[in-house]
Amino acid sequence: MLPYISDPDTSTRELVEALASICPERFRSLPDSFNGRILLCPDVRPDRVNVIVSAGGGCHPLSYGYLGDGMADACINGNRRCAPSAYDIYEAALKIGSSSGNLLLYNNYMGDYLNNDLAAELLSLEHIPCALCGATDDCLSAPPGAPRGERGGQTGLLYLIKIASACARAGSSLEEVSRIAHKANERMSTLAVTMDYERQLVHLGEGFSGEPPVSTHADCFSIEGIAELSFDTLCRDLKPAPSEKIYMMVSRMTLTHPEDAYILASRIKQCAGPLHPVGRVDAGFYTNLYHAQGFLITFLCADRELEQYLQGRFYSDTFSF
Repeated sequence: MLPYISDPDTSTRELVEALASICPERFRSLPDSFNGRILLCPDVRPDRVNVIVSAGGGCHPLSYGYLGDGMADACINGNRRCAPSAYDIYEAALKIGSSSGNLLLYNNYMGDYLNNDLAAELLSLEHIPCALCGATDDCLSAPPGAPRGERGGQTGLLYLIKIASACARAGSSLEEVSRIAHKANERMSTLAVTMDYERQLVHLGEGFSGEPPVSTHADCFSIEGIAELSFDTLCRDLKPAPSEKIYMMVSRMTLTHPEDAYILASRIKQCAGPLHPVGRVDAGFYTNLYHAQGFLITFLCADRELEQYLQGRFYSDTFSF
């Protein structure tokens, strides 16, 4: 990873304080909270369901792009290599004080699950309703045929945030917001594609913590080859129904040229051709977890019910979605 000039022991807290200081119209911090790593929207409303996102471990500033009008109401980061604390999640919900409840969203990794589950237990003691939904979109993170709940999460979390937030802002109940988030989670899939330029190989399913790839392909080292391989892999996993449109997101990894993400997204859309109708296609830099050359490609198969919550466009400092 790139070196930091800031203190690694305090940078996650300092990042929150810095964002709240320089962008007070967008962010509000809770400096007296357990770890000081909570960011809230300035206009959170306690009269509706709120969406609280655990962004994962590490100093991941892009995750605060998940916060704002049309996206999450609160976002909590962990320290370096540590999942967000249950007490930070708990304190964020307490501060919001929603009488309608909170949906806790996170990527499905053990630390994130345990801390969100504990936060839900603490909130129940305060008689504050909440529901949990973990993203399980990483299609190659579990063996073939394994239950979906054994998968990890990737960039599909953005679709859950967007859909759940739109549903909550429409005035839906916590039960309905939770149902729609779980429905979206069941219909999305993300493929990690990394490249070995020296040997001209394409790897599928390599993990951001050093997990080896699931498969390697020597005949796909081109934009067209990656597009076809990715499209076929994701469609085999999701099996899009005739009543669904495919929404696509291509996130470039840190060592990948920006133009390659847009060109790849266009090629994947072309692969759909007359086979499957395509909704919105997004491309950009949505996560810095992979310090590699490659892409995270996400498909969401959306029927009319899900599509109604995908219409708005959200703009952050680093991406639009």
